[in-house]
Amino acid sequence: MNLSRHITPEIIAAVTSILRPYCAELSPSDLVAALTNHRSDTPKQQTLQPSLTYAGFAKLAGLSMPTVHRMAKRGELPTFKMGPRLVRIPYAAVEKILNGLK
Repeated sequence: MNLSRHITPEIIAAVTSILRPYCAELSPSDLVAALTNHRSDTPKQQTLQPSLTYAGFAKLAGLSMPTVHRMAKRGELPTFKMGPRLVRIPYAAVEKILNGLK
């Protein structure tokens, strides 16, 4: 990708001067090279893992919320955090658990 179409030389110079106290050897060309490499290393599109909330899983499995919380606490129900209080259950684990309940 050509950064010159997106970032003007003035912005590159300003950012270089801001970063120079932290990285004395930084030059504008080094900064452009780092940005170019970073942009090419990042994935084009991140996909979200399908997941359920505790309430969604409880309703789907026919369980109470306290039971779902206990299962998660004991490690019987894999979970992942999406924020400080936002917890989700991967849908792959939900399918595996539901197939085991039948």
